[in-house]
Amino acid sequence: MGALEAARLPRTLVHGDFHPGNWRSDGTGQMIVDWADCYVGHPAADIQRLIDWLPEEQASVAAQTWIDAWRAHRPTSEPERALEPMTVLARVIGAIVYQRFLDNIEPAERVYHEDDPVAEIRAALASRR
Repeated sequence: MGALEAARLPRTLVHGDFHPGNWRSDGTGQMIVDWADCYVGHPAADIQRLIDWLPEEQASVAAQTWIDAWRAHRPTSEPERALEPMTVLARVIGAIVYQRFLDNIEPAERVYHEDDPVAEIRAALASRR
């Protein structure tokens, strides 16, 4: 947790499943939807979820935009310090979220997500290698 705390970012409302499939736009305004997995936590969790969804080139732009926005909002922060540990933690959080989802999903739908918690744990382990 040292690196997360060293980033000096506040706990915030975290979407929990922040990716392009949970955004909507009518061409003039944008909206983030599907807040079922939200919680109060470290804001790096959402950017890491987004980075995991994006191609590498777009992921770097998203990460830098996030870093720049936090630096502007909190000049004494070091948001980039939170990104490395969050590569692991976001996957562990994802495993928990997927398991909670599986615990409450109708049986016919389990087949589509049954392996998700284990896949997230494997991804967390792989990110540390």
